[in-house]
Amino acid sequence: MEQTRNFAFMVLLITAIMLFFSWQSDLNELEKSSYTDPKIDSSNLVVNSKTSSNTINIMTDVYDLDIDLVGGDVVKSSLLKYNKSTDDQTPFELLQNKSNFTYTLSSALLGVDGIDGKDKRPEYSANDKVFRLIGDNPLIVPLSYINEDVEVVKKFVFYPGRYDFDIVYDIKNKTDRELSVRSFGEIIQTIEPPKDTDQNLFIAGSYRGGIYSSEDTNYKKVTLDELAESKKISYITKTKGGWIGMIQHYFAVAYIGNKDEVNSIYNRGTGENPNNITEASESRLSMYGEIQTIAPNGSLSISNKVWVGPKDQEKMDEIAPKLGRTLDYGWLWFISEFLMMILKFIYSFVHNWGFAIIIITILVRGCMYPLTKAQYTSMAKMKLIAPKLKEIRDRYQQDPENYRKATMDLYKTEKVNPAAGCLPILIQMPIFIALYWALMESTDLRQAPFVGWIKDLSVNDPYFILPLLYGITMFLVQKLSMSQNPTQMINPMQQKIFMMMPVIFTLMFMMFPAGLTLYWTVSNIITIIQMKLIYSHLEKRGLRTKVAK
Repeated sequence: MEQTRNFAFMVLLITAIMLFFSWQSDLNELEKSSYTDPKIDSSNLVVNSKTSSNTINIMTDVYDLDIDLVGGDVVKSSLLKYNKSTDDQTPFELLQNKSNFTYTLSSALLGVDGIDGKDKRPEYSANDKVFRLIGDNPLIVPLSYINEDVEVVKKFVFYPGRYDFDIVYDIKNKTDRELSVRSFGEIIQTIEPPKDTDQNLFIAGSYRGGIYSSEDTNYKKVTLDELAESKKISYITKTKGGWIGMIQHYFAVAYIGNKDEVNSIYNRGTGENPNNITEASESRLSMYGEIQTIAPNGSLSISNKVWVGPKDQEKMDEIAPKLGRTLDYGWLWFISEFLMMILKFIYSFVHNWGFAIIIITILVRGCMYPLTKAQYTSMAKMKLIAPKLKEIRDRYQQDPENYRKATMDLYKTEKVNPAAGCLPILIQMPIFIALYWALMESTDLRQAPFVGWIKDLSVNDPYFILPLLYGITMFLVQKLSMSQNPTQMINPMQQKIFMMMPVIFTLMFMMFPAGLTLYWTVSNIITIIQMKLIYSHLEKRGLRTKVAK
């Protein structure tokens, strides 16, 4: 029964912690104000990013990507190395612009003399409709636009095997006066995902929404609902460098500000929500670069980097500071990153993520064994002195002060620490939670096979074999715990709870990713082995009496 209580305590603690941080997140309002950057010309503050049918296609070894020639926005990106699912080999589509769902990346040239604005988008020309990356050299896709004042070449630069690319504006001033422009990037996403969306991407526990990074805030989430709170532009912060992004389970889209410029981050909502006409249907997170001037008959080049792809922490951190934090490991990210590093090291030898999970579970539980042993030893000692504690309680029912003193004297005499049973659990919990998030968020586990029927560790077991094994091992853990003191459970309600817990948790784990279920099942098996060893040791020390069968 002690093991049952400990397990229930662990589950409740995890739930409480998650609820607390979710509550804290809801309380942390965006630092919005009516302040508007005085250098922003409100007449062309917002880019109208409606998509036209005039697009070009870019093919690299990792992308099948469409760019709208009206404005030069990225309106579709299929990730060629990531399938929709193990049953559907179609490339996963991250950015998309469909009738029921929009997720696009806009980039523009704003400012007093900018060619983009609220009611205007330049119509670029391209020398081809399809561009393909060949070999190891970068692919440069130039889009041209000319008016009476400027000549603009908007270049997209793609690299082999990479999910980051550059957006470069080469601007030539054709006038005899100084021109003023600034860069702009905006990520747009419909708040509600379409009904036909793969729900595994938006499973409970995984965050889908906006994020940004600044000098003052290394990493801050802002939900899609918060982004769309107002249909007016709302100022968030200013920062040198920084980045904005939107993330979901396994994937991220980010626009990175120039590290040498002071950039401004804004948000707004657009579109009509069919469920509430006063609310927006789309969320927009925007970044404005510094105002830059172009000398008469002079030229200027403005460059920004973009990430559209999987959450690859190592590669993302090379692109921009803290960009790898989009791999959302939660508040124990530093432990999760360490455990993930060990997991990847193990995988480099076994080449199977399922076996890597089993090995890291054995390592973690092995390292925790001294704490587990201390926990059970403390509980055994408490049970031995339970009759004496009852005697003290009966003797000093009306004398609380002497009761406390006598109890502490007994603990001191018997060398028992009543907190020792809970302390090991509290020490282990951060590690267990961190490992949970490492397995939950790791892109490497997406569509990673294990053995036989398990073709994808990131989704639930299709035949529920692992959840059933988990339920059986949990029942054995409880039964083994009861063997320590079979007379403890005398309450019929406790008996019912004892019988129902394995069933309840089995049903819960039927919806969990197979990788997580594998971890908990192996953890239960290790618990059974450790309990056998600990109980045998306690019997030798006379701290436990073996129960006759």
